[in-house]
Amino acid sequence: MSTQSNELNLSQSEIKQLNDRHIGGVDKWFRMFMGLASEITKVEDNVIHLQVVYSNKVKRSKAEIVARTWLKSPE
Repeated sequence: MSTQSNELNLSQSEIKQLNDRHIGGVDKWFRMFMGLASEITKVEDNVIHLQVVYSNKVKRSKAEIVARTWLKSPE
C-alpha cells in the first residue's frame, strides 16, 4: 500500500488480496442469495472503485438492503 500526502493507493496485487478476502467472507452470500457480485477494480487518491453486477433482477428494496448490509460488513 502506498501513501503520499495521506492519499490511499493500492497495487493490483493488494487489490487482488482484498477482493479474495471480500469474496470469501462477504460477497459469496450476496452471490448465493441475491444474485449480486461486487469487486474492487481500483483504489487511488482515496477513492475505491467498486463494480457491482446484478445477475438476477433485484427489486429496489433488496438492493437497498444489500447496500446497507455491505456498508456494515466486518473488515
